[in-house]
Amino acid sequence: MANYLDTDGLTYVWSKIKGMFAPKASPEFTGTPIAPTPATSDDSNKIATTAYVKNVVEGIDGATYSLTQSQSDGHILRFTGSDGTDTEITIPDNDTTYSNATASADGLMSSSDFSKLAGFSDASNYALKSEITGVYKYKGSVADYEHLPSSGQTSGDVYDVQDTGMNYAWNGTAWDALGMSITITSISNATIDTICV
Repeated sequence: MANYLDTDGLTYVWSKIKGMFAPKASPEFTGTPIAPTPATSDDSNKIATTAYVKNVVEGIDGATYSLTQSQSDGHILRFTGSDGTDTEITIPDNDTTYSNATASADGLMSSSDFSKLAGFSDASNYALKSEITGVYKYKGSVADYEHLPSSGQTSGDVYDVQDTGMNYAWNGTAWDALGMSITITSISNATIDTICV
């Protein structure tokens, strides 16, 4: 089956594309655009200005690192910035064992992934490739509908009827129309220019 984009479809696509762009709060981005500078502790999705980056780098300057080991917690990596801020990362000292995942508990995979896989049934419930490819079988072409075979065909036999371009499949008792040739014309550049304004 062929898909095509008509004028209404292109108009809809263009409106979707324009809707994806952020509203133009500033009229243009030329020269040196500026934005508010977040605090160095800010971990949101705000824009990082050059001042923010400079402040963060200065906080790292002169930092110290230490690695300690605890009997109960394992290895602890401690980072202390020049501003006195401490950050710790604990690495467990014991082996980690994962259980099998269930629909309500994480394991070797997340519970949500487990639920997705659990939606599949036994392989015997799905069609084999040979069964799928055998659904329709092209048998040839005939001049018109009246020349379609009246005997000897099996379900899934398909013929092309040349005078209409229609395809017919034998459903076991009669010929069933599947589709026909269509002519698709492209949208002109002039039409696109008219829509995309």
